Amino acid sequence: MTEVDEVAKIDKLKSLVEKIRFCMMTSIAEDGTLHSRPMSFLEWSEDGSLLFFTSATSPTLRQLRNQRNVDLGFCEPAQNVYVSVSGEAKVLNDRALMERLFSPIMRNWFPGGPADPNLRLLSISPMTAEYWDGLSGLSLLLSLTKAKLTDTPQKLGEHEYFEL
Repeated sequence: MTEVDEVAKIDKLKSLVEKIRFCMMTSIAEDGTLHSRPMSFLEWSEDGSLLFFTSATSPTLRQLRNQRNVDLGFCEPAQNVYVSVSGEAKVLNDRALMERLFSPIMRNWFPGGPADPNLRLLSISPMTAEYWDGLSGLSLLLSLTKAKLTDTPQKLGEHEYFEL
């Protein structure tokens, strides 16, 4: 893959994640089972990591002490868009960054606001990514109709897998 191709794929990945914003983060529990929970994406950091808020008392952080690999599954079924990002998690306690990223709605989970002593940032450094950006609505219907009428498979969207 050329550098231009790689940049285009990363830009596409970023734009899809920013549109969806919510994901299920799957980690490996102490007993080896998989555990998933909903997370709200905040932003991409300068080093290309995905940032989320979490609590210092969260079971997630206990799990990450033993196994830092996680998977983030984003989906927007109405638009036929799906994204999977696998990466390594680390916890940050950057108060200035938390202050900047904190929004009033976050008080539902962190009543103490950005100064909440349990507030932490979870940074996921992506290692691999995969996305499916499919046709939806009328475009999908037209493409499927053309496939049926011409007995020719049609391209139903983009699918990419790549390492970061």
